[in-house]
Amino acid sequence: MKKQTRKATPRSAGSLAVRAIGAVITLSTVLTMMAAPSVAQTVKSCEELGGTPTTSMPGCNLKAGTMPFEATFTGKFEKTIRHSAPGAVFKITSRFDRPVKINSAQVYVYDKAGKQVTFIIGDRKPIYLQDSTAGLIEIAPGETKTFVHSVRQEHLPSDMGALEVAFLAWTTMDGKTTFQLQLDSRQFEVRPKGGWK
Repeated sequence: MKKQTRKATPRSAGSLAVRAIGAVITLSTVLTMMAAPSVAQTVKSCEELGGTPTTSMPGCNLKAGTMPFEATFTGKFEKTIRHSAPGAVFKITSRFDRPVKINSAQVYVYDKAGKQVTFIIGDRKPIYLQDSTAGLIEIAPGETKTFVHSVRQEHLPSDMGALEVAFLAWTTMDGKTTFQLQLDSRQFEVRPKGGWK
């Protein structure tokens, strides 16, 4: 008996091209799905943040104890474009629910017992020092970055136990909404170690 031999049917160039195009489309779809942006982050209203909406301009007055930014003094002093003399370096992490520009950063100093004390600038002894300008710090939710305040090492008392920074006002990146801590004149100057409650 003669064995029957089957010849492989050659695939046409057109068939191979169709398969190749199909593979490219499949890969493209997968990559598109992987690169697709996540669902937009939900942000809270002023009331949900425990604040009071302002009537004069789009904004939100927050309670003094609101602290959506964690900040720690690193113990270092560095120069920046903004500061020709070395200033105190803080590490900041944002727990706020949207990207913002912080406009006001105020530092307070405490002795080793935790009591608020004064800074020393020549013959002046201010109880706080403030850096204030639009877009002082730009930071996104969950982001950690360093910030250099203008306070210098020679401004600190010899018995210093802690140096802390409080952020008093910040705006959304588009500048349309301003958030600020609602402080009376005494709270503005007197701040317990660890922050207002």
